[in-house]
Amino acid sequence: MGEIKKLSELFHILEDRAPEFIMHFRGQVRDWPLRPWLARKGVAEQERAKEPECFKRLKKILPKGNDWERATIAQHYGVPTRLLDWSENPLVGLYFALVDKNYDNEDGVIWVFKDKTAVVDEVASLRDGPRKLEYPRPYRAWKNLQFTIPRTIAQRGSLTSQPDLSKAFNEQKFDQTTQSLEKFIVPKGTKGQLRSQLDILGITEERLFPDFLDIGNGQPIDLVGECMRIRCELFNTG
Repeated sequence: MGEIKKLSELFHILEDRAPEFIMHFRGQVRDWPLRPWLARKGVAEQERAKEPECFKRLKKILPKGNDWERATIAQHYGVPTRLLDWSENPLVGLYFALVDKNYDNEDGVIWVFKDKTAVVDEVASLRDGPRKLEYPRPYRAWKNLQFTIPRTIAQRGSLTSQPDLSKAFNEQKFDQTTQSLEKFIVPKGTKGQLRSQLDILGITEERLFPDFLDIGNGQPIDLVGECMRIRCELFNTG
């Protein structure tokens, strides 16, 4: 397990990338378990079983696109999904390891997931695909969108899904020939300086979170309200 105390150490990770691999970065302000919402230990099996109904409702309010895009949008509006957010930009990954100053007294972490493959249209169903796939796979949301989602594009966002919701992402069975996962510590004493450097480079909340309430090509749909209704009616979020 390495450490990232300065930007040059983050860039060094990129230098070690083999050309055929895509690198996905996920920053966390502390070393929480690497679990998507539906894989958290407090989520009951009855809630996980409601995932097909969730997608059925999402398709009604967002008929265009595929399940990955619908889940991406829903996740940003608070609906529990089996997705984990990543970025192909290492600076964005670092941003999320630093974003909450309330955790400046704890070490942050950056996970780096390397994969030679990505989910393509033929297996882009979250209702069936993850259960058929043997290994977790990433979806390059910023690149494969049919919707326009400024937040995802600005963050160069990707998402991973996993076949087994009973385990954390880092406990999944990985393809040793095409995938690897590594964790780096961001020491608490370096967070302030790194945050200042990201601000100079323009990696800020204003840049990474442009408004995207008009998803759906201008359709008169209250997505926030619809997603909150799904969350409240199907999942125990208390």
